[in-house]
Amino acid sequence: MARVEQESGRSALYRDELSMPVASLGPANPLPPLKGLMEVPVDLTGSDLPRRIREGAAYGALKTSMPYLIRDAYGRDRAPGTIPAVVLENDVLRATFVPSLGGRLWSLRHRPTGRDLLFSNSVFQPVNFGVCNAWFAGGVEWNVGTHGHSPATCAPLHSAAVTGPDGSPVLRMWEFDRLHGTIFSFSAWLPPGSPVLFVHGRILNPGDETAPTYCWANAAVPETDRVRIVTPASRAYWTSLERTLDSVPFPARDGVDYSYPARAAFSTENYCEVPEERPWAAALDESGIGLAQASTPALRGRKTFAWGNTVGCRHWQSWLTGDGQDRYCEFQSGLTTTQYEHVAVEPKDACSWTEAYGLLQVDPELVHGDWPTAVAAVERRLDTLVTATALDEAHRAMETITAREPHEFFTRGSGWGALERRRADAASVVWPEITGTPFGDDTLGDEQAPWLALLETGELPASDVADAPLSYVTGDDWRARLSRAPRSWLTEYLLGALAHARHDLATAERYYLRSIGLESSAWALRALALVRQAEGDEAGAVQVIRQACELAPRSLPLAIEGASMMLAADDLPGCLRLLDNLDDALLENPRLRLIRAIAAKTLGDDTSDAAVLAGEFTLPTMRSSEILLERLWFLTFPDRPLPDRYNFRWNPLATDQAMLENIYGKATVAGDAAH
Repeated sequence: MARVEQESGRSALYRDELSMPVASLGPANPLPPLKGLMEVPVDLTGSDLPRRIREGAAYGALKTSMPYLIRDAYGRDRAPGTIPAVVLENDVLRATFVPSLGGRLWSLRHRPTGRDLLFSNSVFQPVNFGVCNAWFAGGVEWNVGTHGHSPATCAPLHSAAVTGPDGSPVLRMWEFDRLHGTIFSFSAWLPPGSPVLFVHGRILNPGDETAPTYCWANAAVPETDRVRIVTPASRAYWTSLERTLDSVPFPARDGVDYSYPARAAFSTENYCEVPEERPWAAALDESGIGLAQASTPALRGRKTFAWGNTVGCRHWQSWLTGDGQDRYCEFQSGLTTTQYEHVAVEPKDACSWTEAYGLLQVDPELVHGDWPTAVAAVERRLDTLVTATALDEAHRAMETITAREPHEFFTRGSGWGALERRRADAASVVWPEITGTPFGDDTLGDEQAPWLALLETGELPASDVADAPLSYVTGDDWRARLSRAPRSWLTEYLLGALAHARHDLATAERYYLRSIGLESSAWALRALALVRQAEGDEAGAVQVIRQACELAPRSLPLAIEGASMMLAADDLPGCLRLLDNLDDALLENPRLRLIRAIAAKTLGDDTSDAAVLAGEFTLPTMRSSEILLERLWFLTFPDRPLPDRYNFRWNPLATDQAMLENIYGKATVAGDAAH
């Protein structure tokens, strides 16, 4: 592809593309995520946790990714493809970004040595790890919004060129965060001759009320047996196998030095307590060379992540990287001590920070010596790469260009920022100046169209009850506008979804019943089934979800949800009847094939599971905590160990029998084994 460059001295910013095997992301799931998919997986009530962590975890916590929809239509069939990229380079570094995939820094190559400082994945393969399901491994990702991999991970950001403080080019990427109503931006700057890439992060609250926010930068680096992650900490908060957050010594405990990720027996994360005035981390190999990252004090948190060495954990790495040969680990940086906390941004104010990434080389004997010696040696060398003063100066310089208008666009993000700007105008909310992160009306599209009509006319356009709504919103102002709109099945349903998202189940149920009373829709019935399920009425939930599936027999997401609900409620005959009435094309879906095999096998059919287990069956949307494959295996082969190809366990302590008994209960497992 021809280079489109903007040069100043020896810095350049231009378009490029990445060629690799690509798995199709597929369309968004039209069913809003109303099931509480974002439960924090750790007990944070322990009295030994500092008050700031407990309070930060309670503040701003969300249970759902609404109004975002999830992305779960991807598979594992990869074909040769290209991904649009933007390159920022000088004589020392070449930074490749993919603004179309959440603004990920895909690679950071040290030009004099030809060394890539990051783990740059050789494939694009979504997996079910993100807040909105789809996520991919590698590079540096900036997660904004709430705990987990950002809703924007697999979505395009707005990106454009901006003139930097010294006249050299800056790549700016930005978007509107729909979870908390903030505007986030990341501006990458690589001055001529600079040995470090500067990334300026900024989260602006344009509203009239204080807003919670969150950001963690996750850097993936190649892992070998001798890669050591060094950061100035002597204690950390560790997520234990019992899912508690405990204060522990760092890096060594129980005979294991966790600064070497390859030594972790199982998947391990350590939230390190580092000095607030100079937070940094580095991943250095056996020769003392690798990636270093430092930041201004606002980005105070540091975390190490290791996949571990169990069969299941290694399988996950293979699942993520495509060929099973690549190993990686991560160090991460955030606005808080742990990833369970949020921080407050005052109205019309912003929180901001600046990071620096570059190659660091330290005497390997010092790097791999005792911990205090390693920390001191790395910090001394870090000061020759980028001092705290230099970082502060870069931060102040980048702050001066936050309002500088972009002059060439590379990618366009969503139209939600433009819609929210229009809504703020209609609500007489004056946004601060956002010329540096514009949201033009030309970005408004089909997803925003009904809400724009509601703003301008006071009512939603007519919609066929057979068609699932394209999009959803949240917030008091939208709720008030919907409440004033003429009544229809759609307005009542959307009001129910708004109540459901804030966990007001009684109100949600009333709206859903009103919607169904005006005109029965699969979408309101499905949502009502989720309310009944949340209230513990499994029989009622199954009855209603069956009606929903009957109204939309060609909806694959609805069929998956209905069959899953029936399987969970042990309505196995009903589950099989539902599946038997689906089009054959839908039944090719791996999750439906697996559910069908489990239901049939439990009822005594010894043939349906054979086709699933005979080959290398894959479930592309498998989540780390799911055991559907294991359930079918042990139903079919109760006395045989789980094959490696079906082992995705993170917990090395669970035995086959003990794990199933813990999940299903001893009586159920005994009954399963009897088959």
